[in-house]
Amino acid sequence: MQEGIIEESNSPWNSPILVVPKKIDASGQLKFRLVVDYRKLSEKTVENAYLLPDVTDILDQLGQAKYFSCLDLAMGYHQIDIDPSGIDKTSFSTKERHWAYKRMALGLKTAPATFQRLMNNVLSGLTGTRCFVFLDIVIYADSLVDHDSKLRDVFRRLRKYNLKLQPYKCGFFRKEITFPGHKVS
Repeated sequence: MQEGIIEESNSPWNSPILVVPKKIDASGQLKFRLVVDYRKLSEKTVENAYLLPDVTDILDQLGQAKYFSCLDLAMGYHQIDIDPSGIDKTSFSTKERHWAYKRMALGLKTAPATFQRLMNNVLSGLTGTRCFVFLDIVIYADSLVDHDSKLRDVFRRLRKYNLKLQPYKCGFFRKEITFPGHKVS
């Protein structure tokens, strides 16, 4: 609530919450994530027609590069405001109160496509020549000088749109990466 991600709600909608373990972070500590089970809402949600990119096309182009950096946004979905007309549908309850998300929540059926659309808009003109986005951002280049220039271009664009990165999930100037789920070197 303090970060403006959720607000108190009087919505007639309600989805159950779960607490699930996250991947172990850089400090080696197991952390937990609050997850709202939006399966019932998803059944009533119109599919977002925005397509995710073809991974094969991305991998074909990455295969020629020598240097890679992978960027992961800090709470990426939570950096996207939800249209006010949809906030009530994201409601959930705890013992103390009824809440609703003001920003995009994990588990919403349209969240991946909405996030991809945002990132494609933010990085318009850079994707395909300096970087690719498939939920995460990968920067690729044949030389360190070129890679540094491309990385700075992406950083400038993220700063312009006030998007924040999760430093411990980012990797810079690598010769091998996993993106998405494939080893590229």
